[in-house]
Amino acid sequence: MYVPKNQKAARRPEVTKARMRDFFRSFLKTLALVVAFCAIILGISLFMRRIMYSEDYRIKSIEIRGNNSVDEMSITKRGGLHSNMYYYTVDLKEIKRKIETHQDIKECLVEKRLNDKLIITVKEREPIAVLKTQDQHSLPIDDQGHILSEQKLENHSNLPAVITKYTFNDLRSRTKCTDEKILTAMKYLKLIKHGPERTFLTIKSVDTTKEDAIIIKTASIDEILLEQEYSRDAVAKVFEVIKALRDQGRNAVKIDARYEDVAVICKYI
Repeated sequence: MYVPKNQKAARRPEVTKARMRDFFRSFLKTLALVVAFCAIILGISLFMRRIMYSEDYRIKSIEIRGNNSVDEMSITKRGGLHSNMYYYTVDLKEIKRKIETHQDIKECLVEKRLNDKLIITVKEREPIAVLKTQDQHSLPIDDQGHILSEQKLENHSNLPAVITKYTFNDLRSRTKCTDEKILTAMKYLKLIKHGPERTFLTIKSVDTTKEDAIIIKTASIDEILLEQEYSRDAVAKVFEVIKALRDQGRNAVKIDARYEDVAVICKYI
């Protein structure tokens, strides 16, 4: 078989050796560039690490603001805060997320100040009522249905009682109440609490154990019966009735606002 001259030349030993030398030179150059690049990256990484973990940037103080019943130790522990934290490695979002898992904390803001300080500002949940269990325990609850720690009862001694069908163990294991009737009662309490001054009511208790109504007892009215499904209109009707009665010098013993025509039993003041 005929082989062209250029192919014959390419097969000569000296040509093959030259090609191998060129290949290894190219390989070594590439390897040197890769090693140099890795060395630069490693150097930068070590330099940045040295800065990030410098004693000049160690967190030396943590200031807690806005807390009332929740003590500082509980907040720092919940947030995973400790003495070996460094300014540039602190994850503010993660600290915020952890602290907001505390049952008594509604919101949290975490800020870095200077090179060695963290400021944590919290907003606590405040109870609107006290859940009364069947075994005579009390648990504070806020207007969104979050069950708070018993510690919250210390500064809220005159909260209305919400009578429930549950035991202490039923509720203590929860962070939020899921009973729709109790959640509706919280909405009614919040609305009545912010009602017109002329129709102000001091709520003593709310009974959520009845099948066909939510029953509110106030300082002056024995029973206000409201629908189990939240209705602003029903509360508005109650306010109108109370205002009209007070203008007449009378007070109600019982108001049933579950129907279109409000039923009222009165007494003279």
